[in-house]
Amino acid sequence: MAPPPVKRALIAGAAVAAALGAMLLVVRARGPRVDLERTKRRTIVPIVSGAGEIRRPEAVGVPAGVIGRIKSIPVRPGDAVRKGDVVVELDRTAYEAQASEATAAAARASEEAGRAAASLESASRKYARAIALAGKKMASGDYLQAARGDVARARAARDAASSSLASARERLASAREALSRTRITSPRDGEIVAVHAKIGETVTERLPVVSVAEKGSTIAVPIPADSVRRFPPGSGASVRAAGSREEIRGEVRGLVAPNKTGDSAYVSVMIALPSSSSALAPGSAARVRIEGPPIAGALAVPISALSSPARVRRRESGVFLPLSGRARWRAVVVGVRDERFAEIVSGLAEGEEIVAGPFAAVESLSDGDRIRPRRKEE
Repeated sequence: MAPPPVKRALIAGAAVAAALGAMLLVVRARGPRVDLERTKRRTIVPIVSGAGEIRRPEAVGVPAGVIGRIKSIPVRPGDAVRKGDVVVELDRTAYEAQASEATAAAARASEEAGRAAASLESASRKYARAIALAGKKMASGDYLQAARGDVARARAARDAASSSLASARERLASAREALSRTRITSPRDGEIVAVHAKIGETVTERLPVVSVAEKGSTIAVPIPADSVRRFPPGSGASVRAAGSREEIRGEVRGLVAPNKTGDSAYVSVMIALPSSSSALAPGSAARVRIEGPPIAGALAVPISALSSPARVRRRESGVFLPLSGRARWRAVVVGVRDERFAEIVSGLAEGEEIVAGPFAAVESLSDGDRIRPRRKEE
């Protein structure tokens, strides 16, 4: 009696599974087919990606440098400004008067210092003549002593006049500085986000009169600290806000405070973005891809050659080397990556042969497994 169809199907499935298992054991015993490649130097365009939150740049309060009454405010919230543009003008009348008075005082002190220097020079010449006459027995000791006293008094007067001149010049510099601060300027390129005072009000030092922020939006993306040098300010970045297909171009502006996650130290790279996109709503999440300047002559391996640290139960990254028909794992220090290759900082020498792929075969390997080099036509 023939077995029922269900039973026949189960028997057939078991047979197929057994056959596949046997084949896997044979393949395991003989080793998988792998691609071999020698390490060499390449040009790598460093790429790093991450996620962050879009936000407005932090506004900077611009304070009044002196106490004064506001004469004019030539900007409004939303206005674009350049570094050095005047954003608030104070009444200059009192400070102009102080500067004028300090200028006149400095001129008088300079004249007095000139006269004192001339008097010292004259007294010094008379003293020299007195010394010469005394040497020839043509001048008394009292005459020589009087000449010496004149020099001492002239030098003291010259020193006092010089000190007064220095003080007058300091007061003049201070008055001119105070006058210059009556024109309050923007410390950066950006846009006015707030005006904190009104025309006619009196403002005091150090209290902000306007707030300025960089124009556009920013996003901070964490990247490994040892890769930061590969992405200097000015490096290009592309940003895609969550739920949007629009890719926005930005650039790296600088670093934020470092942090530590797990066993790796990270820093946040600040990306400056334009304000023209409606997708850049503050508070929304976005994916960022940063491209650094090309690195010529980097020792590199295909990304498919890197073995999984978790699978080999080591913290390091590594590659497999083909030695006597077996895969031998070696730890390496990986630097930056591009779309296809990873920079090897240490652990490999140029020209060493490695197991380059395929990725699935490398992922299945363990240290000491048999391997079979795959021919080019396979």
